[in-house]
Amino acid sequence: MPKEVDIKKIVEDIKALDGVQGIHTLHIWSICSNIHAMSAHIDIKEDAKNRRAEILDLINQRLAKDHHIFYTTLQAECNGCPMDQLFRTIEHREHGH
Repeated sequence: MPKEVDIKKIVEDIKALDGVQGIHTLHIWSICSNIHAMSAHIDIKEDAKNRRAEILDLINQRLAKDHHIFYTTLQAECNGCPMDQLFRTIEHREHGH
C-alpha cells in the first residue's frame, strides 16, 4: 500500500456516492512513485443496478481527481441481481448437420 494513499478516505468517498452500498476486495498498489492503481468489488444498491456503468464512471472520476489513482479494475456487484438471470444455462442442442 502506498503510504501517501488514505484508504479510509477512499472507502468513505466511494460509499458516499449515490447507489453504492459497499466496497470489498480492495487492493491498491504503486506502478511507480506517483502513479497508483486499484482493484475492488463495488456493491451496488438494488435500486441502482441499472446505473452500474454510470456509478463506476463516477468512482473512476473521484479516484483520479481526489486520490491520484488513474488505473482501476472495478467489478460491480449487486445482491438484487439473481444469478439465474446473469448466466444462461448451457446445454447441447442438435444443429441438424
